Amino acid sequence: MKAKLDTGAKTSSLDARNIELFEEKGKRWARFEFWTRDKETPFIKMEQRVKRFVRIKRHRTQYQRRAVVELPFCLAGRMQLGEFTLIDRKRFIYPVLLGRQVLKKRALVDAGATFLGGYNCATEPENRT
Repeated sequence: MKAKLDTGAKTSSLDARNIELFEEKGKRWARFEFWTRDKETPFIKMEQRVKRFVRIKRHRTQYQRRAVVELPFCLAGRMQLGEFTLIDRKRFIYPVLLGRQVLKKRALVDAGATFLGGYNCATEPENRT
């Protein structure tokens, strides 16, 4: 699926809805629906271990606490692992936003071009979070 690259955003995020946080064996987990924008499969139910929580600045004085999960993703034909915050992105065009931390040392951004990467990916992600 397509993602928006945003060098102004530090953290990446994905369109997660119906987020439920829970504990299992002393570890924090998130159960959520990842909304893909695909007509045949509009969402995928997922459970992922929560790595941490971040505080995202929304407006001048408002902050939002978000769960962070690690997920594989394909960037320019290479499977990789990255951290994503869970947030409802239904008002945005793209279900995934790739921020600076995921792009760092992985991509050179050309602000004047679109869709430069390929769609074919290796099956095993490179562990570079």
